[in-house]
Parts: sequence; C-alpha cells; structure tokens
Amino acid sequence: WARASDIDIILDTHHEPLRQAMSAGVFLVKPNLRELRQLTQQKLAGEDEQRQALRRLVDDGAARYIVLSLGAGGAIFASAAGARHVRAPSVTIRSKVGAGDSMVGSLVWALTEGYTPLEATRFGVAAGAAAVQTAGSELCYAEDVHALYETIRAADSTSS
Repeated sequence: WARASDIDIILDTHHEPLRQAMSAGVFLVKPNLRELRQLTQQKLAGEDEQRQALRRLVDDGAARYIVLSLGAGGAIFASAAGARHVRAPSVTIRSKVGAGDSMVGSLVWALTEGYTPLEATRFGVAAGAAAVQTAGSELCYAEDVHALYETIRAADSTSS
C-alpha cells in the first residue's frame, strides 16, 4: 500500500520484520551493527566490510538509504553514491536510554525539513549524542542537537 501510494518508509526494527520490509524495499532503514550482522549473516568485522554490506543492500534495492548506527562511533550513511562515516562528537555519557529513538526522530525531522539524507544523518548522530548527555530517560535538548550538528558538519567538511 505504501509503495502504491508513493509513501517513503523509514524503518527502525529488527529480526523478521526488518528482513521482510527490506525484501520489499524501503526508503531508509536504520539498523545497528548487531541487526546488520543478523540481516546479512556475516561477521562484518571492520568498517570496510560494513560499508560493502550496506552498499550491496542498497544496490539490491533493499533500501534507498541505510544509516548504520554505531553508538559512540556515529553512523555509516550508505546510498547509491557510496558510503560515508559520520563520526559522533565526544560527549559525556550519562544514559544511553532513548539515543536510538532520538536519532531516528531527528532523521525524520530533518528529512521533512528538506535536508538531504546525509545531512539528516548528521542531525541523527547529533541527536543521539545529545540524548546520551541527559540523565535517565530525559529527552535531549534542541539547542544541544543543533550545536552538536554544527560540530559534526564542520568535522565532516574538513575530513572530505
């Protein structure tokens, strides 16, 4: 129904629902490394292997964009144009609760605001980093997300 209605699906799930959705093809999916390993049935020991697996999934039509979340390591963004590591800034971790959800929520927000998928990934990494700085299940703050985004964007532009 979504495909017939030209609706972009952004997915953050695991196990069989992830496998089924990707077999149909989605707009964007955000697995973590464990989920990617389960999906591909490969160890994916290093970044090169991870990038190759992501590119194969994109090339096979499983997703137009894949954002592999790596926790404190940031994320690897993959598309038909290639794969790029978006590194997370170093922050003090108070709680990891909600970091992944903050990442996905920020990705969706940035896409609806007209940012490119790569820029949206930078916002997602920033939101995840902002979320871990808060205590317990407290939400991150927009001003922290924007400040961290600028840090990530500046670092990305110097490493290109």
